[in-house]
Amino acid sequence: MVEKELYNFKYKVYSFQIHSAFAIPELLRCEDECSNPVFIKFEKTIENVQNPTYKTQNIQFSLTRIVIDIDQVAKYSIENGNCINILTYEGVTDKEIRHHLIGHAFEAIMFQREILPLHGSAIIINKHAYILSGMAGCGKSTLAAWFIKNGYSILADDVCVLALNNMNKIIVHHGYPRIKLWTDSIVKLDSIYFENLVDRNIPRKYSICLENEFYTETAELKGIFFMETKNKSKITFNTPENQEIKSLLDQNIFRINFFQNTLENSPFNLYLETLQSINIIRKVIRPKNKFDVEYLFQSIEKDILDLN
Repeated sequence: MVEKELYNFKYKVYSFQIHSAFAIPELLRCEDECSNPVFIKFEKTIENVQNPTYKTQNIQFSLTRIVIDIDQVAKYSIENGNCINILTYEGVTDKEIRHHLIGHAFEAIMFQREILPLHGSAIIINKHAYILSGMAGCGKSTLAAWFIKNGYSILADDVCVLALNNMNKIIVHHGYPRIKLWTDSIVKLDSIYFENLVDRNIPRKYSICLENEFYTETAELKGIFFMETKNKSKITFNTPENQEIKSLLDQNIFRINFFQNTLENSPFNLYLETLQSINIIRKVIRPKNKFDVEYLFQSIEKDILDLN
């Protein structure tokens, strides 16, 4: 039985509400009641998963429980889509604990709740969501920040949570009001953020708090731009065929290894089918050693607006 008085901090992120025993300042506070929150607390011990169906050095997986062991930080036990218990290692900081909680542990919750997390940043244009997807280093957060610079809002950075509504349309839930950018990206943006950074000459990634630039409602998904970098001289756009779309989606689903044995027979297969029917799906390849973010922004913005 959950002792609710232990959970004094309530938040809303992606498609679920959080009831936490400790503060998570990166998330949006929420006092509304919901029927199925995720409860988070610290524990003194965490048992291994019995008879895991998937196992690596750091992950133990079964359909109802996932244990993720982050070296020198913490061990996270994620159970039944509604419980995260944390065993911390000595000397770890609260910020490190929260970083992996919001990342790895929340991704596990999504799979247990049959929610699809896609690697990407979601922007809002005319109240619809468009995802800039791709692996680390392709420039999706920098490009999303360029949309912010030009007056648009952002719905999520790095992880986009998708769900089907009662009309069988794919919607995107908001993440949390931060965007992560490398120093050189902030310099390119000529942003006020740059003035507030310390160690600005050190190539590091900053988590920047968003305010009015953050969109706090759900939005229907209207397009995905899959971004890649290659040794090419210019930016190219093409519309992939259905089989390539499925391959691109598979490549960019977070933690697909959790469900590698069950994906074809799960509701995730329905997401893959439905995603192929949205308005815009583009594959965008940019030069690896040159990132013309302004040109890329203008090209994608025009592509979207021409269909609205």
